[in-house]
Amino acid sequence: MPAFDVNGYNAQFRNFVDFAQSQVEANPTKGQKSVAKMGEETSLGNHTITANNDDKVGKWKRAEDVKDMNNETRAIFKKAIANMFGGENKIPASVRAVMKEEDYGQGKPLTARRILAVKTAVDQEIAQINRATEKELMAVKKAMEEKVMDASLDEGAVKAQALKIGWKETELPNLIHVAKLLCTATGMDGAEAIKRLSTPGSNESRLMSYGGRFTESPDNFANGLRLMNSFKTWYNDLVTTTKHCTSNKIGNYDFATADTFTKLNADTYNVDQGNALGFEKFIFEELSVNPNANLDETSAENIFGAKNNQATYFFATGFGKSCYSTMASIPKEKRAVIYTAINAFTVPANNVQESNTQHNGKYTKINISDAPTVIARLLKNFDKAEAMYAQGTLTPRNILNEFFPDIRDKGDYNYKTINTFTNTIAEELAPQYDEYANELPKKYGDNINANNVFLTMENTGLTFPETIKALQKGEIPPMAPYVSAGTVNLAGFDGTTKAGRNLLEADLDRPDFNNFFDKTTGALYMKPDFSTGNYGFGFNFPGEDKFYTNGKPKGVANIQRVGDKVEEMCGAVHINQANSVMMMLAQAGVGATLLGGIPQVNAHTNEHSPVDFTFTKNDQTGAITIKYTSQESPTMPFTFEWTATVDVEGNVTTTPLNVTMKQQEPVA
Repeated sequence: MPAFDVNGYNAQFRNFVDFAQSQVEANPTKGQKSVAKMGEETSLGNHTITANNDDKVGKWKRAEDVKDMNNETRAIFKKAIANMFGGENKIPASVRAVMKEEDYGQGKPLTARRILAVKTAVDQEIAQINRATEKELMAVKKAMEEKVMDASLDEGAVKAQALKIGWKETELPNLIHVAKLLCTATGMDGAEAIKRLSTPGSNESRLMSYGGRFTESPDNFANGLRLMNSFKTWYNDLVTTTKHCTSNKIGNYDFATADTFTKLNADTYNVDQGNALGFEKFIFEELSVNPNANLDETSAENIFGAKNNQATYFFATGFGKSCYSTMASIPKEKRAVIYTAINAFTVPANNVQESNTQHNGKYTKINISDAPTVIARLLKNFDKAEAMYAQGTLTPRNILNEFFPDIRDKGDYNYKTINTFTNTIAEELAPQYDEYANELPKKYGDNINANNVFLTMENTGLTFPETIKALQKGEIPPMAPYVSAGTVNLAGFDGTTKAGRNLLEADLDRPDFNNFFDKTTGALYMKPDFSTGNYGFGFNFPGEDKFYTNGKPKGVANIQRVGDKVEEMCGAVHINQANSVMMMLAQAGVGATLLGGIPQVNAHTNEHSPVDFTFTKNDQTGAITIKYTSQESPTMPFTFEWTATVDVEGNVTTTPLNVTMKQQEPVA
């Protein structure tokens, strides 16, 4: 039996207790005799508890209705207790005695006095369970502390084994440290520990990547492995719940089993089995850096649930769907600031009704599409945001005051402020279409349009006036790097490169054949020439001749070749790195920079504009740097380049786009 705490009561039992206590507080003498009956609001299944001090009715049919209602109330009360203890047959005898089960089904009312008596019995049982659980945990902890580091861990042999299978010299100290923790925590030998830590997607390798507190001691590592198994059950239960909470319809789903804050708000999550490991990554990395998280916790909801885990709440409010790429690229130590800021703009929903309201956006104080802009502003001014976080002043009003000086109506700080501001930009910069043929790009007045404005703001954290200046004059203020970088989506943490390969196949076969540039239209020019076969994305891998992907059906084989070369460069033990490198070769890696950067020199392009990729690898650290360069065109008056570096864990850092104007030929 897991340990209970004050949140150990399920929601239904808590509602019964709250009702009984409110009746006693209102009238200590008569309140205890108040009868609990079922109302018509939604909090217990499809009912709520109300007080009824007079169940005597004159008509027989009405009396029968009251008896049925009493039976239904008792049945739900009993089910709430059964759920709390793990099943009806597991209700302790002491609790059963106070419940007076012989009255069930006989139409007798459930009084406030009876409810409070049952609560007392439940409290006593919970205290006893907690004492037993604590004693058991202490015994396990003591046994673990008495263990010594496994003597069979031959560091020389471990290093040789690790280097042979692809680990880098710089990774060995941490690898050996974690291997020792694993040996101590589980009793396995050194060779097996290295094997488990080197298996992409294994619990041990994932937990090592989460690092932080999990790799501080054998005790913490053991708890991390235990929590991973607990997370799997908790997540599967959440997915099951979510399937019954779609499109604002509760249906006939029995919410007696949805008795936690997170599950009662399940319809705010976009969860499915394919996202499980990605969701786990964010939640466990939050645990790894949060000193207040109790890694000994046995209640899954208490450690993973939205009330206690900022990462869970971030995803619950929907922002994970639009911001996971940026969030995954931010060091986990910095995410607490971002989670706190974004979560501060929302109001928690505490029951099913509020959950549906929140799902419709009425409780969301910033639009999901505006979250990247908020994050960019925070990252650009991170030192100030971090100081506010430490002081507990990272509130919506202060965020708007400090980081959004460009919001026109500075006195209006209601939930519509940011969204109204961005919608106004979109309306003012509505695209103007020209009358060119369909194959030519759309022209925008003064080379300014809402899409380019938003992309530049999201990628640099610039204010609206700074962005307009940059787009009109090609001026980038100093120290305005691109703050967001691509990474694989939530499904990309399964220990395979399937997610990365899918991205390559989706994007590398379609370089845009309709990008043009000349001095009058201001659009990027690269005239297709299928006869040469070199119109497409170009790849320069170390020690390899340059090759291209050319679009279907020619490019399919080369796309697979790109994936093969990336996997070869990264090595079998660095699957997350391989996925991130592939991501940076696809639309999400190329598009953000081109869409937000090239307009700074009054040219327009899109994420499919062909570039050349040149790869270098740091043999010591294993980091891979991708250099993006414009392909040569005699009619294009500038060249551009930028880089992205992907470390062995898959984290991405980028440099700003560098545009160089070509020297103009003198006029004769």
